[in-house]
Amino acid sequence: MEQLWLKRNGSCHTSRWTGGETTEFFIYPETGSYADRLFDFRISSATVAQQRSQFSSLSGFYRYLMPLDQPITLIHEGHGVKELDPFELAPFDGGWATESVGKCRDFNIMVNQKEGWQARVDLIRDSGTMTSSCLFTGFYVLSEAITITSTSHDFSFVLNTGDFLLLKSDHPLAFSISCSQSSFKLIKLGLEKG
Repeated sequence: MEQLWLKRNGSCHTSRWTGGETTEFFIYPETGSYADRLFDFRISSATVAQQRSQFSSLSGFYRYLMPLDQPITLIHEGHGVKELDPFELAPFDGGWATESVGKCRDFNIMVNQKEGWQARVDLIRDSGTMTSSCLFTGFYVLSEAITITSTSHDFSFVLNTGDFLLLKSDHPLAFSISCSQSSFKLIKLGLEKG
């Protein structure tokens, strides 16, 4: 494993956007700029506080959006309408004129299409083992006391609601996921350059 970043709940920068607030967990490269659209990928969570919100234009980027607590509807001008239940993922072109209807908290990944970046997002609800062959593997925690142990590398973390863990490795990673609760929610993501 080459690098590891652990962001505890409350330690990340939160800023305003036209529809609410957004908390940036990670931007890559770390010297990148969201405002200048100079980044390979950005991982964040946002609140949508207005009933109708217009999304920022992100031409050249692809977006992955997942509502976490309430259903929302995405209206992509000229590209249809997508109704999303909580934890349902919507991938879409960031250059599309997009409006959301409904209030929620969401999870977002933005990737630079021009540079060939792609993302994968899964919701984990049960304890077990898993592997990842992506260059970057991340976890965003939605439940208390989830233990993530690497069976391929020597580390183990207990993560709580709002914590974010990101790993970079040129080699496949193997994990064991466990929680004292019988039911939990954990977002697992993978990022790589195609």
